[in-house]
Amino acid sequence: MGYERGDLHRDGGPASASGRHGTAGGAHSRGPDGAGGHGAAPSDGRKKKKRLKRWQKVAIGAGVPVAILLVAAIALFSYLGSLDKNMALDDLAMKDLKGVLAQQPASPTDPYYVLVLGSDAREGETASRSDTIMLCRLDPGNKRVSILSIPRDTKVELEGYGTQKINAAMAYEGPAGAVKAVSGFVGVEIAHVALIDFAGFSGIVDALGGVTVDVPLYTEFDGIELQPGVQTLNGTQALAFARCRMEYGLGDFQRAANQRILLKAVASQVMQASPTEIPSLVGSLTTSVGTDLKVTDLVGLVGSFRGMSADADIYTGQVPSTTDMIDGVSYVITIEDQWAGVREKFVGGEVPFVDSSNQPAVID
Repeated sequence: MGYERGDLHRDGGPASASGRHGTAGGAHSRGPDGAGGHGAAPSDGRKKKKRLKRWQKVAIGAGVPVAILLVAAIALFSYLGSLDKNMALDDLAMKDLKGVLAQQPASPTDPYYVLVLGSDAREGETASRSDTIMLCRLDPGNKRVSILSIPRDTKVELEGYGTQKINAAMAYEGPAGAVKAVSGFVGVEIAHVALIDFAGFSGIVDALGGVTVDVPLYTEFDGIELQPGVQTLNGTQALAFARCRMEYGLGDFQRAANQRILLKAVASQVMQASPTEIPSLVGSLTTSVGTDLKVTDLVGLVGSFRGMSADADIYTGQVPSTTDMIDGVSYVITIEDQWAGVREKFVGGEVPFVDSSNQPAVID
């Protein structure tokens, strides 16, 4: 996803404190003979050792921790800056996105939409179609998240390109093209976009110590086998679970369902993390996520949803669809009457998805 690496900025150490005043000994000091004097040296020729006043000792004592905190703050901001550069999309993509992304609501409790894209780019390619398309409705006020999968082969009309599969928008116009296509398809404004590299996602799973999922079907991918049932997956197993497609009778429909299950499991564990764990977990995301968001935005986002119940407050499902061959091209066709009802509930923050796991129309 073309991340840039930033140079860490270092600043200086503790500031020195000096508090010399010309009358350090004071006019009221007396010599050995009791006569008034002005700090005369002892008769044996040794110089009298200067003593710091109490306020000077306090100032120096307070200055050391302040200086340490200052250096730590500089190091932290430098670290966050480097993470931001790791996650940043390239300059052209950011420029295009500024023209299509909506402003996030001013109120921190208002809902907004984030588009999550998984790219199927191969090594050496400069353009690729989006392999995974998920629109997330985030509702911080109610601590509720809805995740809607849009089948990548969904038949749509793209402005300037005619009849296309919706994932072609990414290849034609990058993330901004995908935002426009999904925004038009669902009929909502999108505030942020995130590109996920599911290959790198395995590192996040390992950083969490694995994730617990209910594997719906027997899965085999690249020599990794998963039996149906509740189990804890490591990063390698989670990647196989997210990538497996051809082995399923439902193909890409089931793979999209697996990815939603995995994303929900990861989100659940991150939301249950302690405040001290959240920054490092968010930091691990930067190796596999490219986004217009800053690291501090992600930390705040996680904090606003911390403690939510994944089972009760994260809704997942997909656009009701079927398949058809049109002019020799295989498309996923939206079932419009069902989609109208699902869309209305999705946008309204209601539970929009019916449980019918044996049907490609709605997986969850």
